[in-house]
Amino acid sequence: MAEVRDETSTARTLVLDVPGWPGHDAGQHVDVRLTPGRLHAVRSYSIASVADGDRIEITVEQVMDGEVSSYLAGVASVGIRWRCAGRSRLVRVAGGPDEPVQLVPAARASCR
Repeated sequence: MAEVRDETSTARTLVLDVPGWPGHDAGQHVDVRLTPGRLHAVRSYSIASVADGDRIEITVEQVMDGEVSSYLAGVASVGIRWRCAGRSRLVRVAGGPDEPVQLVPAARASCR
């Protein structure tokens, strides 16, 4: 993780370096896989930033009794590493930009 920004008392934005990131569009997400200590979990988070090279941002709000959100929004710090997987890609159901889209799992990446 490259940077952490507190947004509120219970929410943080995590800035991740993802070497070789192919870019993303609005509405896409990543699955974050955590294995610190005994915590082994995967959660999906919407990408909260515009495509900007090899960096993405996710904003996490702490959920009461939430293992992963409590860790990401309260404990995780710059320098930790985890895996990001299942970046969704947009597949156009119809030709126009105002038409519905379907999100389909795609590439895997290693986040830092």
